Amino acid sequence: MPNKAENTNFEFVHQFLLENAEVDYRDFSAGLVPGCEEMLGVRIPKLRALAKQICRQDFRAFLTDYPKQYFEDIMLHGLVLAGAKMPMEERLQWLADFLPQIQNWSICDCTSSTFNLKQPAEAAQMYAFLLRNSQNPLPYARRFVLVMLLAHYLQPEHLADILRLLEEVPGGEYYVDMAKAWLLSTLFVKYRDEGLSYLQNSRLDDFTYNKSLQKILESRRMRPEDRELIRSMKRK
Repeated sequence: MPNKAENTNFEFVHQFLLENAEVDYRDFSAGLVPGCEEMLGVRIPKLRALAKQICRQDFRAFLTDYPKQYFEDIMLHGLVLAGAKMPMEERLQWLADFLPQIQNWSICDCTSSTFNLKQPAEAAQMYAFLLRNSQNPLPYARRFVLVMLLAHYLQPEHLADILRLLEEVPGGEYYVDMAKAWLLSTLFVKYRDEGLSYLQNSRLDDFTYNKSLQKILESRRMRPEDRELIRSMKRK
């Protein structure tokens, strides 16, 4: 990868994407990411490496000016805004502008996993942002909230909020409901008693509820003695 420390045109980004595009990988990935028509087929590890390169340069120019023609361009935007060194206040401004650009689960989930929220003050700022967006009218913005909670906030002090949001975040879209099921199943495996109590009194729709049970059963970390209990809780 070229090292152009002060290149604000980012021509090398487009060239890198073209050189690393794989037709077979594109065809395979496009089948897993519904609604994604403009895809080159660059593997995620290569995109992450490229994003790190951009973060060492004038990443603000990239976030402001780089055109987004392909799936990979939007993915890079998410990875850079999540990974570049900047104040959290600024990052949240970039993120607010980026949420409407998330049009599939892949960009949502890869961006979510890239944030470094080890500083308590910054984690608290992001948490407040997520709570404010829990009712966002855009389905992938709501999925982003749920996946961020799963990736960074599945801790005792946040359980009450998370369990409340599982019902309050508007569902009805497949990838939102699947994110709820993923979050709830992981919560159950990690906090069995709280998760079980919630399931026993849950007002979730049948699809999300049953998908949560299915994902719990698929987990290798669940207690063997709970398998029959979980199976017995399935709604008809």
